[in-house]
Amino acid sequence: DYQLAKEPLQFFDSLRTLHGLMK
Repeated sequence: DYQLAKEPLQFFDSLRTLHGLMK
């Protein structure tokens, strides 16, 4: 359960990094 909840956070973190690169 903990890992499942942690995965989405990693996904969002990657998305945020991608957004920063695009910016």
